Amino acid sequence: MKRKSILILFSVAALTACSTNNINSENEANGEGNDGNNEGTSEVESDSDGDNKSEERTNENEQSNDDAVKEENENNENEGSHSEDELNENVSEGDQADNNTALTPEGIIEAAIEAQEQLESFSLEWTYHDIDEDGVVLEARDYELLHYYKNHDGADYFYRDATGSDEEGNAFVVQEAQTPAERIFYRDLDNEVVIMDAGDEYAPPVARLPLENLFLSEDSDFELTYEGVFEIDGYKAHHIHAISESRNVETNMWFDTTTGLQVRQSEYYVGHVGIVSRLTMIETDIEFDESMFKFTYPTGVQVRENNE
Repeated sequence: MKRKSILILFSVAALTACSTNNINSENEANGEGNDGNNEGTSEVESDSDGDNKSEERTNENEQSNDDAVKEENENNENEGSHSEDELNENVSEGDQADNNTALTPEGIIEAAIEAQEQLESFSLEWTYHDIDEDGVVLEARDYELLHYYKNHDGADYFYRDATGSDEEGNAFVVQEAQTPAERIFYRDLDNEVVIMDAGDEYAPPVARLPLENLFLSEDSDFELTYEGVFEIDGYKAHHIHAISESRNVETNMWFDTTTGLQVRQSEYYVGHVGIVSRLTMIETDIEFDESMFKFTYPTGVQVRENNE
């Protein structure tokens, strides 16, 4: 190449570099970020329409990826904002899952019944809370502890220890235990122990209410509505709303999407304070220990047999 041609090329290159620096300096002075600099540089350095289109497609893809990442981060932040210790009935709830729009309340209840029937053994605790006039769930006032072990050769084992209050507001304690030999029931207010025959029909389920008889029977007048999937008490759960005019009660139930088991329930009766039930502990596949299904009632109480 001739010396004159080399000088001309160097001059053109120098002019181009100066032009690019001027563009970058103007962008920085106007407060534009790196995206503006990159776009300006690509327009100066691209000599063909094909290069420009390729660069535009790359920028569009990068922008699309940035938008997707931003949306995912926002969703994660929203999910992470739910508190597992939230006791307010108006707890922050997650977004409804798109793939659950076709679920029915009857199907979810049937799945819950089947799930608890499949359990061979478990130990759980429900706590009960009143609701004040502002809708805030108060501290637990009562509880129910339950151990259960399935027996394939006879009546199942279970033990129940619960507190509550009668219609007059008197607090009481209930203890109940069953082995294949017998079922024993004791309530301290009655000062009486009742001994009965053991039977599988007495074994209490995981759910707070008898789901099949109450909600799925032909004579049930509950109107059931599926509300979607929400995060509550640390569970992702199906929410079912139920109203019965004959019972004057409005019930909300939540069923864990993973196990199918009920994890929360709220009831509102006309003229009465609402009650919230929360599943605060559950362990499945517990080891058999016969001592878990016995209790010692106080001496001096009346013992009555009822084997009908």
